[in-house]
Amino acid sequence: MKKKRTLFRALGLAAIVAFAVVSCETEVPTEYVPQTSQPQHVYHTVTFNTGHGSAVGSVEVRSGLALAMPANPIKSYHVFAGWYTNAELTTRFAPATPITSPITLFARWVACECDDCDETDCECDHCTSATCGCETTAANCNYADCDCGTACVGATCDCTEQQLRSITVEIADGITMTMNRIRAGTFMRGGQHGEWDATPVHQVTLTRGFYMGIHPVTREQFQAVMGANPSTSGGTLAPGEVQGRWPVDTVNWYHAVAFANRLSVMEGLTPVYHIPGIDWATLEFADIPTTGNATWNAVTADWTANGFRLATEAEWEFAARAGTTTQWSFGDTDAYIDYYAWTGGNFGGRTHQVGQLRPNPWGLYDMHGNVWEWVWDWFGAYASVPKTDPTGVAAGVGRVKRGGCWGGTSAGARSAARNGTGPGQRYNSLGFRLVLP
Repeated sequence: MKKKRTLFRALGLAAIVAFAVVSCETEVPTEYVPQTSQPQHVYHTVTFNTGHGSAVGSVEVRSGLALAMPANPIKSYHVFAGWYTNAELTTRFAPATPITSPITLFARWVACECDDCDETDCECDHCTSATCGCETTAANCNYADCDCGTACVGATCDCTEQQLRSITVEIADGITMTMNRIRAGTFMRGGQHGEWDATPVHQVTLTRGFYMGIHPVTREQFQAVMGANPSTSGGTLAPGEVQGRWPVDTVNWYHAVAFANRLSVMEGLTPVYHIPGIDWATLEFADIPTTGNATWNAVTADWTANGFRLATEAEWEFAARAGTTTQWSFGDTDAYIDYYAWTGGNFGGRTHQVGQLRPNPWGLYDMHGNVWEWVWDWFGAYASVPKTDPTGVAAGVGRVKRGGCWGGTSAGARSAARNGTGPGQRYNSLGFRLVLP
């Protein structure tokens, strides 16, 4: 223990508590005993009829909770005018309404008129016809006009796949990964509310946008890519839950890196990570280290590659905050945390299916609670000077994990809270999510 403390001091870590085992982390059990005494919850399906607008996927909502409203659908030359509870569009749905039974919501649309055409109404900058057609020349192409992220292609303002507001990657039959576009920006990283080693607060600028998975990687996704499901968190399923859609857990940092590179190969992309002697296409799950490994610790990242990867710590916090400056993305009080996060107050002794609670303002689910999430960076002390596209310290003892977990405190799920764990360690509260350039 004395040697470990010396290492921490050498790395400039402010507190050993950053590497402390918190309440929802246990050693990988040799035998799991289901927690059958936990309370059961009823879930209801909410489906969305967009009336020929862009698709909105159905969601499962715990009975009695309000629906986390999805991003508004889009329909050419029309303005979205809200969700209604009947096909006749006479009864508007109130977002705060508790969901107590399965329900279908119907989109109401209002056609644009030329004299009313603007970016707010029609997602256009200029009118071209009496029906408020959008001008789609390359000179006028922008995010609002053509649903592009940063650029456009050709006189018809076509978007390349990686400029869309969200993308869906097909991993296997019936198994997909949806990712939302996170645009470049500047924010203040860190906090002064007791977050582990989250001071000093300092400015960070991200010059490149990226896509981030709207959920942590699930068990079925991990199984489809790696041919194994190492998860050990278990318990009785709530009605409507699918265990394959629980976040994968009991994965170490090496597993996360391997998954990212293997998925990149499967999708025909260039892997981001390089470890000499590793063939990612043929790597067996059993060959991935389960304890600290010097060869894997020496991994390098090609930040110009177009493959899947872990978020940097800065990218993760920027996405978690989603433009907010409060302790959590939903405010400065944890009174509402049960609507957004599975933590010690509502977890029921296990992880939960992803996407069951409300998302943050950028449409990302489970950024607070459920499972800790590995990120790229080695754990190191923050500096007070502004940073641009930081990727962490060059070396360390542990890799950073973010977001808190199913048995932890609300404080541990703050947007700025950070922790670190040895890259070879596994817990039944530890998973990850991916990003894509």
